[in-house]
Amino acid sequence: MLINWLTRKEAEFIISEATGGLEIPALLSMHEAGFLVARVNARWIKNFGRAQGQYAKTALIAVIRKVVVMLNAMVKKNTLWDDKMDFGQRCL
Repeated sequence: MLINWLTRKEAEFIISEATGGLEIPALLSMHEAGFLVARVNARWIKNFGRAQGQYAKTALIAVIRKVVVMLNAMVKKNTLWDDKMDFGQRCL
């Protein structure tokens, strides 16, 4: 049901908050169906926002959008999981 809905919506990249493992079966199903998926730590997103000078909850929506754009670009360039790169290169 979820896979069909995502297909109809033409989703390309699925990002899920890490919730203690409860999300893993859904993410695996989406990955097996051909979607790009990422599991992120909400605290990292919040800290990223603070580093950008965004402290209010409403401003965090903009931060989440920035993270989505960055992750999407990294995945499309195939640089997200390249073990040969150092940490700084992975974050570009």
